[in-house]
Amino acid sequence: MGTEYLADHHAGRRIVLLALDDQSILAYGTLLWESCYEPFRVAKIPEINNLVVAEQARRHGVATAMIGEFERRAPVAGRNTICLGVGPYPGYGPVQRLYVKLGYQPDANGITYANQPVPPGRTVPRRSPTLAHASPRANAPGCLL
Repeated sequence: MGTEYLADHHAGRRIVLLALDDQSILAYGTLLWESCYEPFRVAKIPEINNLVVAEQARRHGVATAMIGEFERRAPVAGRNTICLGVGPYPGYGPVQRLYVKLGYQPDANGITYANQPVPPGRTVPRRSPTLAHASPRANAPGCLL
């Protein structure tokens, strides 16, 4: 986790959460109050950004608990909806399934590269931050459309 996250946290631009055990950091994630993704930014919807869980801590509810905490904190700041972006590649499959299980759905705008839509037929670097964005679940605490 970079010093940028901590500086943003202290400046109120994002919330940074850590999941810890007795010996180490198991996970970290941030809720960015102003998304870089235009549809979220224009709608003033904060974005879960860089939710990372250590491999040994996966499938133990850590990500679900962190998302729940973001959902609880957003309304306190006057934001009743949160969204997220996720990589479209097979390695992101487990977290894609988790987001769907939690009720998040693709926003139907396709994938993005550098927070801009990728038109059909355009090539982008495979190892780049290409994302499919998900809209908030309906009827969830703190996540009403």
